[in-house]
Amino acid sequence: MIFISFSQLPNGNEISSFSIYLWPCSAPPLQHLPSDPQQFVVAQELKEKATIAAAPSAIKTVASRSWSWPAIAAWIWMSGSAAVLLTVIARLFACGLIVRRSTTMFDEKMKKALIYVTILVGITSIIGACKKEDDSSSTSSTLDPMTCPSDNTDCITAGWHQNVMEWNAVSGATSYTIYWDTSSGVSTSSNAITGITDDNYTHTGLDNGTTYYYKGATVNSAGTGSLSDEVSATPRGVKTVAEACTAVSLTETPSGDWDGMKDKDNVSGSFYFSYRDETHSNGCTNNTTFVGTTLANSVPSGTLGYKKIITITSSTSFTKAEHWFSDTGCTVGTGWFATGYDNVSVGDNITIAGWPDAAEASQFVPYATKFDNYTAEHYCMLGETDAIKSFISSSYGQTVTVGTGHSISQSSTVSAIMVYLDNVSGSTKNWLNWKSYDNTTTPDNWTTAGGNIFYNL
Repeated sequence: MIFISFSQLPNGNEISSFSIYLWPCSAPPLQHLPSDPQQFVVAQELKEKATIAAAPSAIKTVASRSWSWPAIAAWIWMSGSAAVLLTVIARLFACGLIVRRSTTMFDEKMKKALIYVTILVGITSIIGACKKEDDSSSTSSTLDPMTCPSDNTDCITAGWHQNVMEWNAVSGATSYTIYWDTSSGVSTSSNAITGITDDNYTHTGLDNGTTYYYKGATVNSAGTGSLSDEVSATPRGVKTVAEACTAVSLTETPSGDWDGMKDKDNVSGSFYFSYRDETHSNGCTNNTTFVGTTLANSVPSGTLGYKKIITITSSTSFTKAEHWFSDTGCTVGTGWFATGYDNVSVGDNITIAGWPDAAEASQFVPYATKFDNYTAEHYCMLGETDAIKSFISSSYGQTVTVGTGHSISQSSTVSAIMVYLDNVSGSTKNWLNWKSYDNTTTPDNWTTAGGNIFYNL
């Protein structure tokens, strides 16, 4: 309810002061209605919360000056309370108009004043409505939501410590915003990545094994469109040999066994390189002397963890691979180089003179089994970072794509001596000693430098 009170000057044509009061139209407190006949009340239903105040509450008081009714209309237009008053007066007839008067002359002037105000407010309302309509078109987006491309119906692909998102470009969009969280139920209050101008985005620096959830929205000058459907993906570790080398069917999954080695039939499984008799639960070599000095020129810069693994893949084949890691625990793989060997056959047993050597590990025993003339059939390599890519290029002369396996078919001859030990004093591991030459001459000793010592987890 609007309540306006004023004082009339003696000439009957002007008023000296007035006050404006506001409270809800519904169930008005009639006890607050004025008793003075020179007062009028305009009742108006107010739906806007911002205009409903505790009743009655003075909004504006103008005193000590003479006001004509056109001046009042101008004041309504120009005052700080215009927004409230225009909203109210524009709906004058919603609750009805009540006028209490004392003289005909005053009544006529009241009518004229109300006509002035009503016309003014009517024009203002029309202009305001048009402007509001224009503003509405400029503050709400009618853009289509983001959708997945036909070749990636999930819109997202997990990568190495990252998730790669792509979507169909939306006509009229000036940018895109991606909202994300580590739990389902993403909203506009979630983490936001703004200003994306391409139809794809790679979210990097993520924790492998943690699932990330996403929703996207188009953006233009009209605002932000509706959110897309939620998608999710879990970043992975470095691709395995089997995942990246499908073209040459390499794997590090044990299968089959070798028969006929001295003191041991049915040799099987995977064996991990040991530096100075080191053993670890996951096969990781992180000795700083070895990785930082001995292998300084043989591993990529920044390598803190290292694995060399021999995996028996059938009765006539095995895979040898070197894996590089950016941490000492060998949990963050950065790449690897793998070789697939075939045509393996167990040969004769030999005796090695001069062993055991006190300067060497006890795993170097005075005997071995020959493996003559097997072949290196395939090379395969992978780098998950630009640094590994550069290392592969400089070390092996191969150009690779980050995150994609690169394979080469080969047919070079290799020979070796090996021995399997399961009774090394003070050890609970099974050991495989391997000494190879990349030629047709089979070794007949370990030499002072020895061979490579591997252990079975």
